[in-house]
Amino acid sequence: MNKKCFKKSIAGAVLALSMTSINPGMTFGGGLGSDNRPNDDLQHELAKTQNDLDKQKAKTDELEKKVNDLANRLETEKEPEKVTAAPASLEFPIHGYFVGNYVDSSQKEVNGTFDQATLHLYLDYPLSETFIFHGDVGFNHGAEFSIDSIGTDVTGTGDVDVTEAWLDWKAADEHLILKFGKFYTPFGVWTPKERPYMTPSVWDPLLTRWALHSRTTTGIQAYGVCDPEFMQCSYALYVGNGHGERPQSQDDNTDKVLGGRLGIDFNITKEENDKVGLGISGQTERDGLSLDNFQRKTWGFDAKISLANFTLRGETSKSRLNEPFHLLSNVWFGQLSYRFFEKFEVYYRYDDAYDNTRPQNETIESVTEEVIQSGGVAYWPIEQVVFKTGYSRVEIQNKNDDDYRVVDFQTAVRF
Repeated sequence: MNKKCFKKSIAGAVLALSMTSINPGMTFGGGLGSDNRPNDDLQHELAKTQNDLDKQKAKTDELEKKVNDLANRLETEKEPEKVTAAPASLEFPIHGYFVGNYVDSSQKEVNGTFDQATLHLYLDYPLSETFIFHGDVGFNHGAEFSIDSIGTDVTGTGDVDVTEAWLDWKAADEHLILKFGKFYTPFGVWTPKERPYMTPSVWDPLLTRWALHSRTTTGIQAYGVCDPEFMQCSYALYVGNGHGERPQSQDDNTDKVLGGRLGIDFNITKEENDKVGLGISGQTERDGLSLDNFQRKTWGFDAKISLANFTLRGETSKSRLNEPFHLLSNVWFGQLSYRFFEKFEVYYRYDDAYDNTRPQNETIESVTEEVIQSGGVAYWPIEQVVFKTGYSRVEIQNKNDDDYRVVDFQTAVRF
């Protein structure tokens, strides 16, 4: 109980007790008798009552003093502090992940090598209840120094890039959130959501680097969720800088991209983790400076089914580039994984990417197809660390067909 309320409650109770000892039918006027003489009996009773009231007041004052003394003693004693877990973003706002790889291949050009693949540092900082800032700086592999062909030391560093930097504004709670800045393009599920420490596979699917020119875009995104009784619906709509015939640094920011995704998720059993997720994505890009009316349209579908300890997932993407040449691209993957003993997971994935290129006003076609079959096992000794090993067979079918094997190991650490 609040100390002030405690003091007032006791004082009020004592005062009420003192007032109830007074005869409720008594008047304090004194008055005159029937013969217009002072009424001595009333005067005496008034004096007696006043005396009793003074005694009660003295007792009330004494009790109030004791209450004050008790409250002062309580204030001097240290109250036990409430232990509350601060949000991770406030307790340690900088977090991220590290990935290290070892790769060996049957290709002559690729010998067994260790590779410091990626270090990402995140910063999630809530500015208020409605505004949140997020940043992601990535460091890709590179050498501190090397030696060129004539024996001269050449200094160098890895590539440091601001992968993401955006501000979230919760305009209508979780139903409408506006994102401003650079962010992963919400096309499909794998690219915008999956990170190496979350999946059993060593490498991302072929679709993530074949279907879209860029995994990120800079612009504005509106997204949100709604929760009907039996499912969750989500949406994302974005507009930003696209990729045309020239690099972004040379296009005067005239290339534009417009796209979005609609998705639903629902439970298929009473178990919380037994879910089905479906989504459809679309994107169009246009080169603002191109005289050839450069335009690319891409559509995609994604699905994920989790039942018991099995997870089946897949995505597909189909795109068409009209100018300056015709390019039809169709990419998809399917992955099945199984979790056992809570810390182990095995997987098998099939990736297929197909390009059909035909120069404008010509009938000669150039076809390229790449197929990757991969499998492996992952082990999580603790939630933040995963060790993976995988084996892949890569087949590339074009004028110079290629077929080779890859064995790889990966360590991913989330912190």
